[in-house]
Amino acid sequence: MRQTAKTGPLQIKRIAVFVILVVITILALKQTTEAKKQTAEANKQRVEALKQKAEADKQRDEALLTQSRFLEVEARRQRDGGDVPTGLLLALAASTDSVLKTRPYWSKAEVALEGARRRFEKL
Repeated sequence: MRQTAKTGPLQIKRIAVFVILVVITILALKQTTEAKKQTAEANKQRVEALKQKAEADKQRDEALLTQSRFLEVEARRQRDGGDVPTGLLLALAASTDSVLKTRPYWSKAEVALEGARRRFEKL
């Protein structure tokens, strides 16, 4: 005997579960796609932030070098003018901190510091 497909309560429940699973799958795929887009955007913004930080660091270093140049010249002027302690302090301010690396290296600041130190020892 051949059975005919009758739509009973069990069949309706199976169809409803299938439809719910399809809807959930579609929603999950949309969320995955959106998450991937947001991840890509976040990575793009991270790269841009790193570029901006590098530019800011470069500008800071240029400003510190300019300051070191000025301090080195002023240190020599003070030292040669007889104010050796001030010359020593200015040369020290112009020098790179070897531990903290608070400013870029400027060799003339080191030379000025050494010259001021030698003059200071003679006092």
